[in-house]
Amino acid sequence: MGVFETMRVYNGRIVYFAQHLKRLKASACLLGLKFPAQLKSAVKEKVKSHCHRDLRMRVVVYQAKGKTGFSISARKYKPFTECKYKTGFSVYLSGLKQDKNSIFARIKSTRRALYEAAYKQARKKGFDEALILNQDGVICEASRSNIFLVKDNALWTPALACGCLPGITRKVIFDLARVSGIKVKPSRLNLADLDQAEEAFLTNSLIGVMPIKNKCGKISLLLQKKYNSLLA
Repeated sequence: MGVFETMRVYNGRIVYFAQHLKRLKASACLLGLKFPAQLKSAVKEKVKSHCHRDLRMRVVVYQAKGKTGFSISARKYKPFTECKYKTGFSVYLSGLKQDKNSIFARIKSTRRALYEAAYKQARKKGFDEALILNQDGVICEASRSNIFLVKDNALWTPALACGCLPGITRKVIFDLARVSGIKVKPSRLNLADLDQAEEAFLTNSLIGVMPIKNKCGKISLLLQKKYNSLLA
């Protein structure tokens, strides 16, 4: 059993590294794992020594044979096309349900059978992502991302109590929306809310802000542009 973070390295810089490290430590603590003191410097050294400046990086802290260890892997980041960021991801509704009360809904652990099964199901059917509901039929998140809806010029997203991960990019979008004068409303959302939403988009550290197909609009594109400007 272990915990992990997937991070974007842009032009040799780990995007929101401090936030990822903080969440990784908190997740490790919840599972009773001792956080390796040398991990931070090892991650930085991995980035420094890699032949590419733009990377997709995965850091895992795990327990094996009674001892805590860690692994770091990195590969060249392959961005989606500009066209994809305008047309958006197609999303499949998974029949698998998240347990909103599970500790594993609140951390990124290596126990990911539900997420991987939902994603595999979606990809097999030709979709980009899988939407996951909790046992109450309330929207949690997608298999690899948080979800936001736009209604009445406000931003709506599942509350953490619904069983979603407190995403790093999710928090960044909260801040960007507020300074842009857009209200943010964590709530209980259902499929009718998604259907009625004027816009909808997904977020994570690798894709940034990705509209949902047929739900792209001015607020989604505004936040996408503001988020991308932070990477420059």
